[in-house]
Order: sequence, then structure tokens, then C-alpha cells
Amino acid sequence: MEKRYKYLNAQPEGDALKVPTIMHHIWLTHPDNPREILLDLNEHGLPLSVSHLACEKAFILENHEILAKSEDAWQHIVWVNDPVLIPETVKRLQESDIEVRCIKDYAAVIENYALIESMVAHKLWGMASDALRYSLLVHFGGVYTDNNFQLFHDLSKELRTFDLLMLAVNNLLSHPGFLAVKPKHPVFQALVYLVAQNFEGCDLDAIPQDRAVRGRLTLELTADPLVTAYYKYAQQFGHRDVVVPMSSGLELEIEDNYFQFDYDFVQAYPELDAVCPSVAKKWTIMEALETLNISMDPRFLVGKDHVCESWLR
Repeated sequence: MEKRYKYLNAQPEGDALKVPTIMHHIWLTHPDNPREILLDLNEHGLPLSVSHLACEKAFILENHEILAKSEDAWQHIVWVNDPVLIPETVKRLQESDIEVRCIKDYAAVIENYALIESMVAHKLWGMASDALRYSLLVHFGGVYTDNNFQLFHDLSKELRTFDLLMLAVNNLLSHPGFLAVKPKHPVFQALVYLVAQNFEGCDLDAIPQDRAVRGRLTLELTADPLVTAYYKYAQQFGHRDVVVPMSSGLELEIEDNYFQFDYDFVQAYPELDAVCPSVAKKWTIMEALETLNISMDPRFLVGKDHVCESWLR
């Protein structure tokens, strides 16, 4: 059987969990303009179908209800940079038995913490969230979902079957909005190192304010390293590591000329080579990604990403 289909029919190896039943979410905001999590659109009196805020709707409470029905005991955590900034959110979450943790209290175990703190100070929300989720999963393991990711079902079977489960867009790129992994997995150990390496010599003050540039840099510096780490370190030591399809609220299409677009971006902003010297290096390894073990079998659909770029705020 070809490598890419190796785990299509994988079944749990006994009753033991490979990935711990910990659900992680992240919410980072700035004291200049703190934002609460939008847990319920009814707070605005608007139905989901017509609200311009629909893509910002968080499914934390809905996912908690699904996990509460599981035969496994789940720990549900929302990680924040300062709970004082979001009192209403903290109140709602705690009333629902969801734990709120301040990342400052766990600085000693969060790799790249100083970098993450600096990203938050510079309002680089996507980069900070990516770097933080990788570090949390290295230490604690468990499941991470973006706040607007809606689970379809309990994950008990998947967490007994795989050591690493990620989602893909168009059979090519990994999507960090859903990640399930055991602690200290080699892919994620490499990933936190790659992110740190990407920011060596990077002047955060010099990163342009332009939303498109910041969004693209987030892909380059913190999102795409996930693909590189998987490509280089997945399925080692007998691990069952898979990438499966993403069910998205939008039809996401990656252009046929994605790599050329990637290269053109680097060429269009030559000043970025001085700001973040590693940007121009990443795209070369991306050319080999067709060898990734990606299964597009619909049996593995785990949830829906209500796509939104609110992290660019």
C-alpha cells in the first residue's frame, strides 16, 4: 500500500489514549483596545446567517457540549494573555466549567515565550497565536482548535488511533486551525525550533502595518513551518501521523502557481529580507510537498472551520 494511504483503515490500538484529552483554545488581545470573545451572536441580536460578525463567532461553548458527552474526561482550557482585559468572557467560560489560564503563569514551560510576548506587544496576533499553540502542544499535548472551528463529533476514536492528526487544504497545505498531537512529538519539537529560527534577526518593529503583508508574513513565518516540520519528521519512531481534509465554511482553493506566488511575494518586498532574513529561504522546501501523506477520505472529517481573518485585527 502506498505511503499516503498507509493509515486510511487504521483502528485504535487498544483503549489507551495516544493523545491526551485536553482541549486548547487561545485568545490574545491588547490593553489599548481589548476585545472580548464573541461567544454568542445573540449578544448583538443578529442571526448567524445574516450577521457580518458570523465569521468571528466562537464555537468554544458548542464544542464543550460535545466533549461533555464523551465517555472520556476532558480538560477544556482557554489560554489568554491577560484575563483582566476580558472579564465578561472569563465569567461566561468559568460558568461553563471551562478553565481560563494566563500564559504568564506558565512562562517557564512555554517555549519561545519571550518571542510570543513580543509578538503580542506588537499586535502580531496570528504569529503569536501560532507560536503559542505549538509550544502548548509540545508541553501538554492534546487538541487545539481555532475559536471558530466547530467540531462534528467527539474525538475519542481519533485520539486512540493517531499520534498526530492535522487538517489539509486542497491536498497540499496543512491548516493549523485544528491540531491533535501527543506531548513532545518530534514534528512539534522541530516546529517550535523552526519558528524561533525564522525570527532570528527579525525586527518586529520594522514589520509593515499593511494587513496583506502581515497576513502573508504570518503564513511564511509561523503557519508554513508546520508543513516543513511534518514533511521532515512525521511517521518516525513508529508514530501514526496523518493529515486529513478540512471541511471549510468557504471553498478554499490554492492556486496552481502557489509556489510562484510565494516567490513573487518575497521579490515584491525586498525590504523583508532585512526585516526577517529567513523569509526567502522557506519556499524552496515547499516544492517537495507532493510527497506528504495526506488522506482525502471523507470518513475523517472532524469539524468545520468558519473561515475568518479576524486574527489580523
